[in-house]
Amino acid sequence: MNEWSRFSLIGRRNFLMIPAGLAALAGASNLAMNDPVSSLPVPDSAPKQAEADRKQIPVTSWRTLESGFHNGPTTHFDELDPEQYMAGVSAAHTGCVVVQTKSHWGYAYYNTKVGSRHPNLNYDLVARMIEAGHRRGLAVVAYYSGQVDTQSAIKNPEWMGRNPDGTPTWLGRQFAWCCHHTPYREYAIGMYREIFSQYDFDGLFIDGAPWPRWVADPLCYCPACEGRYERDTSEPFRKGLDDYQGYRKRLEWLQNSSEEYLDEVYRTVHESHPGLPIWLNQGDPFDMSTRVLRKTACLYLEPLSSPTGLSVGAMVLRDWKMPGPQVGIFWGGYTRAPMNVDQYRAAAIMLHGARPRFITDEQNMPDGRQRPQFFEWAGSLQNYVKRAEPFLHHLEPVTSLGILFSEATRDHLRAERKLTASFAGGDFVPSMVNCAEILSGTHYPIEIVPSWELDPGSLSRFDLIALPETDALSEAEGQALRTYVRQGGNLLATWKPGLIDERGNKRSDFILADVLGVNYLEEVSKYAGKDGPGIYLQTGGHPLSSFIGAGEVGILGKGGGSPPTFCSFVRVGGPAESVLDYRLPYLVPDVDNHLFHSWNPAPPGNERIPKAATYHRYGQGGAVYIGVPLFRRYQPELYWASDWVRGLLLRLVPHPPIRVQGSEAIHAAFYRQGPRKLVVQMANSSVWTTHGTAAPIRHLEIIGRQDRFKLRSARQLWPKEEALATSSGDDWRVLVPEVALYTIIEIELG
Repeated sequence: MNEWSRFSLIGRRNFLMIPAGLAALAGASNLAMNDPVSSLPVPDSAPKQAEADRKQIPVTSWRTLESGFHNGPTTHFDELDPEQYMAGVSAAHTGCVVVQTKSHWGYAYYNTKVGSRHPNLNYDLVARMIEAGHRRGLAVVAYYSGQVDTQSAIKNPEWMGRNPDGTPTWLGRQFAWCCHHTPYREYAIGMYREIFSQYDFDGLFIDGAPWPRWVADPLCYCPACEGRYERDTSEPFRKGLDDYQGYRKRLEWLQNSSEEYLDEVYRTVHESHPGLPIWLNQGDPFDMSTRVLRKTACLYLEPLSSPTGLSVGAMVLRDWKMPGPQVGIFWGGYTRAPMNVDQYRAAAIMLHGARPRFITDEQNMPDGRQRPQFFEWAGSLQNYVKRAEPFLHHLEPVTSLGILFSEATRDHLRAERKLTASFAGGDFVPSMVNCAEILSGTHYPIEIVPSWELDPGSLSRFDLIALPETDALSEAEGQALRTYVRQGGNLLATWKPGLIDERGNKRSDFILADVLGVNYLEEVSKYAGKDGPGIYLQTGGHPLSSFIGAGEVGILGKGGGSPPTFCSFVRVGGPAESVLDYRLPYLVPDVDNHLFHSWNPAPPGNERIPKAATYHRYGQGGAVYIGVPLFRRYQPELYWASDWVRGLLLRLVPHPPIRVQGSEAIHAAFYRQGPRKLVVQMANSSVWTTHGTAAPIRHLEIIGRQDRFKLRSARQLWPKEEALATSSGDDWRVLVPEVALYTIIEIELG
């Protein structure tokens, strides 16, 4: 038997597109014979670490590996050797390994008296994994499937969560979701206590928040939830669910009671392991309040799709300013994507200040053998990260453009049932992702601005702040933004900024009407019905829009989902200058009565309404307002929107502190590293968009303001070290010969 084949596990979370291809490195079938990991001796010289130091690794490690054990009852473990498995993990340049204690099936992989051990496992796999991992100097983190537990649901169907119609909550058709308001709570707490009283883990990763985030409705409707809600509030659970405030109240109740459950889990674990790092899948700002996130050791997010591979998730986690944020990269096992595509994915995460975590659901085989390709894939990527990581410590982002992450808007859209999970996103995630994509095309410094950072002192570092479809703002947030603009900042706001307060109540006008110079009149949905036709916009020659040309531009798309992507628009009045006008379609189709233009949406007619987009001076600053939800995703793609917004930003902020120039395909991030260094990271997004066939991008320039940063010298640190040519003036320039995939530049300041 091939020594590599003596491993086995199964994966956990299938997500996004991921490759299997290190065959090009060594030849998948020959690697075991040429360099068998299983033949490596156990290293007597493995690093000897104090327990306290080792327990910091799960948060600080740049090289975390996870392969899951979501094995059903038909899987056997005859060919699984924990010693050789950990040899493979160690040889893959791993610093931290995640070991499963309980899977989505609900099976335990240790000697449990509380839970149910996998029926085909005849030894304590967890004990052997921990011992073998620690002997090799690895930090070993416990994986625990939080609420997904199929065998518990089969044995105890009353533990399952329920959909609004009373049917049990299943994720797909495979895995059951159990509710912590049922006796499942005591069952899970018992397993946590058992695990951490017996085993010397270095951290705990809980897969899944204790509320149903992967289903259409984020409420649980089981009898236990209904009963506890009625006891807690003295009102019926189902009465008032159709009302916005009633639904929102129940959502908040579920999240608060879930937070109490998490607190109990933390206390239980810390009884045996004080200070042990604990964090969550779905432990990210798209799903949880900052209050809950602050209780975790670090933030983790599974990848969000982006047209150019921009890691918006990494940007969000970095700017929450918590230790060691992690973003997952998944190996799909059979896709054979080019290795440089996955190198780009790792680079895109590091570019924006997070740490990649390498995961698969595809390593384990039914007899316990391990597919060697995962270790090959992870080993190549973790070695790549290992070599780049020394240059990326102690980085503080340079700022110019900010994007507001509005927790009030997130919560409002969830209560409106327009947001379920970060994976689906509803109306919130696409706006954040597309806004980040468009702003990143300026090659200016970009930062996500959490709501809790909205105070005038912290905002003064930004040249412009964007509010992408930020429906809900509190009075305090509105005042902070008002002060920011009055003192010289720029604002870019779309759709209905602050028309809703932080409790979901509608205002009669935008909270920033004075700053924007427009008053809300009405939302016009006449052109946004099931058959469109959408809406057109046209410049009247204003300097902030004339560069896109005099022809009409439109939001016409109709996607494959429901509701269609035809959008309403907001009609406003007020003193602001009109930058774009609405150009109304000549016909509203009525297909049911056979009244329509053609296959395509009705073209623009002659009627124009001003102030589709506006500009207004306020104090020492200025504000642009756009009356459509411009940053959401549309089909066909709105190329004009990207071009216009980027052109708009270049005119509003013509002289940022630092930028990159030379190619639209570059993603760039800018950092201070101590008082006398700048670090500029650049990634070639063409590697992503061309599926790995892109040529290097040449003749790039980093341009900085001499009054902000006094240039002394520059050199490339990665992928090879070399001095770079510079030129000085009011703006200094650093010439970058090429960026093939990922480049790190160090600029020394005088």
